[in-house]
Amino acid sequence: MSNRSFLMVIALLVSAATLAHAQGSGITDQLAAAEAIWKRAPLRSYEYTLHYEAFVVDTECDSPTLRTRVVNGVVMRTAGCPALRSSYSSVPRIFQFIKETLAKHPDKIEVTFDETRGYPVRVFVDPKSDIADDEFYFEVSDFKVLK
Repeated sequence: MSNRSFLMVIALLVSAATLAHAQGSGITDQLAAAEAIWKRAPLRSYEYTLHYEAFVVDTECDSPTLRTRVVNGVVMRTAGCPALRSSYSSVPRIFQFIKETLAKHPDKIEVTFDETRGYPVRVFVDPKSDIADDEFYFEVSDFKVLK
């Protein structure tokens, strides 16, 4: 390999690493802003449905859906896949899950937040782009504030 080719490869690798870091920083900033919106909103009682998609679904799950009700900040009821409860049964738990996922430095992560309330609406993660079928996705829908 010539010196010029070697330098071009190094430059491409540095650029890719910088871009990956910049994308991670952007999501981290979006996450912090969304979580701040969530914390400012007086939402302690709410319910939502979470739908989870992955190539491999936990065998405990009849359906990859979780329906959650939180009253005064306490998870009162979850219905659906037991394997989803620990990570997704409240908005603060979903925020924590996203932080833990970012700490693992996935090759790709895309997160969309509700602009008004800040909660995560859609999350797509590809932990390793060179491994097939490890991607997963979840979406929060039917979000309702309880009185």
